[in-house]
Parts: sequence; C-alpha cells; structure tokens
Amino acid sequence: MVSAVALMGLYARRVWKEKKSLFTGAFLASSLMAFIFTDSLVFVSQKDTGVLATFVLDKNAGDIDCSRPAMIVHYSKGVPTDWRCPTSIMLMAYSSYPFLPWPEYSHGTSQSLTVVIDTFIENAVNLSQK
Repeated sequence: MVSAVALMGLYARRVWKEKKSLFTGAFLASSLMAFIFTDSLVFVSQKDTGVLATFVLDKNAGDIDCSRPAMIVHYSKGVPTDWRCPTSIMLMAYSSYPFLPWPEYSHGTSQSLTVVIDTFIENAVNLSQK
C-alpha cells in the first residue's frame, strides 16, 4: 500500500513538472489501483479468513450463488459469515492472502454458511493428537 502511494506521488510529480494534461488521469488511475489493492488486502487480512471449496455448499447454504470452485470467507462463530466469490479470476488462490480484484466478485453475508462451517469445525478430527 505504501509503495503504491509512493509511486503515485513520484509519477504525479513527474507529470506536473512536464505540465502534461495526463496528471488528472494518472492520479485517478493510481488512486483506483490503490483502492482495489487495499479493498482486497483488508478483507483477507482479517482474523479467521480463509478459502472455502464451494462443493461443500450443496443445499446447505442456499442463499449463496457461487459457481466457482473456491470462495473467500471471513468466519466468526455465531454471526453471519462474510463471503466473496470470484466472477472472473482469483490471483494467488493457493496462498494465505488470495487477491480478488474489485469489482470482479460477488459478495454477501450468510447465516447458513456459518452453520455449515460450524458443522465442519465441530466434526473435525485433530490428527496431530492421535
């Protein structure tokens, strides 16, 4: 985030010195890129955020329409789960901080998704303690 703002400032300074009319466009494009990156980073950097395979949603979470193989969820026990489903691409899908560029995702909150995740957690077996 800091590097995006720094590069935006350096480019704006160069364009301003040369008195080009591209200053406004360059500033707006840089601001939009910084917003897109920040929006994704803030969502995936929260505690209890992860990637969920959508095949587990069958009929249990009927209020979620996600045709992609994976979605990003922010889970907290007992409260509706925030989710984002990519409509085109998910960059770094196998990392701990996947990137969904705005506005290329559908999103919402779902109590039924919370129930599905609660069921998984309650029925999970800790293999390290066996």
